[in-house]
Amino acid sequence: MSTGRVSALILGISVFLGLSCLGYLLANAAIEYKQYERSVTVKGLSEREYQADVVIWPIQFSAADNDLKALYGTIENNIDSIREFLEKGGIAAEDISLMSPDITDKSANNYGSSSRPEFRYTALQTITIYSSHIEAVRSVISNSRNN
Repeated sequence: MSTGRVSALILGISVFLGLSCLGYLLANAAIEYKQYERSVTVKGLSEREYQADVVIWPIQFSAADNDLKALYGTIENNIDSIREFLEKGGIAAEDISLMSPDITDKSANNYGSSSRPEFRYTALQTITIYSSHIEAVRSVISNSRNN
């Protein structure tokens, strides 16, 4: 055989193998594509409610006064009243926590109007209930809205 015929034979076998591989890959791709048509994709929103196992209830109150010592006394009286109300409602004392009061001195603010405010000091106090007794807290919340 001449070298030209051997080269043509090798080229023919290479083309044949290449086309065979291409056919095999295209057939598999077509089969996979058809399998994707048989599947269903669902998009949307689903909701489900679960019973809570912990309740966190922040209670805030504010107070104002011109005397800082009297303001702290008012805050303490309000805290005692709220604690008493909560404990009567069945909330354990260890479930009640206090944050430090946020005191604002309005005369220390240099911005704003030049008029003098009615009260020099204002306080914002937060009491937080963190409890696993959900029904007791719900009951107290209902009672607090009715009062």
